[in-house]
Amino acid sequence: MASPLYVLCVLGMASVVSVQGYFTDIGFELRNSPCPNIPQIGDFNMSRYSGVWYERKRFQFALQSNVKCMTYTLFERNDGGFNLVYYREVRWPLPLQTSTRIVLEPTSKSGTFRAKTRVNGNWVFVGVFTIVQPGYEDPSVMYACRDLFYGTAIEASWIVKRDRQALTPTEESTLQSAVTSYGISYSKYQTSDQSSCGR
Repeated sequence: MASPLYVLCVLGMASVVSVQGYFTDIGFELRNSPCPNIPQIGDFNMSRYSGVWYERKRFQFALQSNVKCMTYTLFERNDGGFNLVYYREVRWPLPLQTSTRIVLEPTSKSGTFRAKTRVNGNWVFVGVFTIVQPGYEDPSVMYACRDLFYGTAIEASWIVKRDRQALTPTEESTLQSAVTSYGISYSKYQTSDQSSCGR
């Protein structure tokens, strides 16, 4: 039986120049076609999706090869949004634990949020996060994309679970079929390191 899939799609990302440090941190890649048209779901249970998600795969990016133990913790806000804390551990030159706070503000559409984060002390709009398919306890996919010019785009994606365990063959197959149907290349995903984590 196929497991439900959750996809978090980020559209309309802010300028690469204005949030260059943020883009470097989460690792965007060039896409040689426009962003895919991922359908939006109509209902979203925020309480069920709150909590900790552990990154199991992500689009590989050179400057991210030095990090491990990535987690995404969602705290439900009173205004209908989330506070998202992105935690990771840096391996070298010195071991370091660090996190980034992202605020997901609610919009008029269920499961859709405006995201912002602090860059150089200022709040910067990051993009619009749209929940397109629920899977509250199953492996989930976070996807970010922004169209650029001449039919190109930048994109990033992460596969997360409710625990640190590796994806099972069944989960891999289900995820591959799902992301491929959305026009996302599954071959871009690399396994994330969740070993010997500090917390």
